[in-house]
Amino acid sequence: MDATICPSPDSCPHYHYTEDVAPTAAEETPIHFLIASFRDRLCGRTLHNAFSHAKNPKRLTFRVIQQTKADSELEDDEGCWDHYCDKYNPDCQEYKDQVRIIPVDASESKGPTWARSRLSAMVSSLSTQCGIAILINDFNFQYVGSFRRFTH
Repeated sequence: MDATICPSPDSCPHYHYTEDVAPTAAEETPIHFLIASFRDRLCGRTLHNAFSHAKNPKRLTFRVIQQTKADSELEDDEGCWDHYCDKYNPDCQEYKDQVRIIPVDASESKGPTWARSRLSAMVSSLSTQCGIAILINDFNFQYVGSFRRFTH
């Protein structure tokens, strides 16, 4: 039931999408989530909300720096993918190729800025917006439409 585990941020595949598609094909534009998770029990819920509210969940990809404490019994340290599969989607295998987990021991964590910079380095040639997403139904189609209006 594992998502792809990257041995380090440098060895995860990069994304090289340099041109947006025509506005009529916005439903196919990929959307990338970069998640810096520190002992975060809500990370699995974020995956659930994104996949369940997306008009086309197959276009979503996630890169997660997962900062947890090994051998901990706390729900906060269960891990993003495991929590998603256990609590929200027992059929999670359909999305496993869309989620990349980079494990970091919480005791070696260097803070959210470091984690976000590592995630950003994994995605090249991509226009990004920073912020917290509130995931509404069909959000991925609406997001691309809004992004296009502000960048063109």
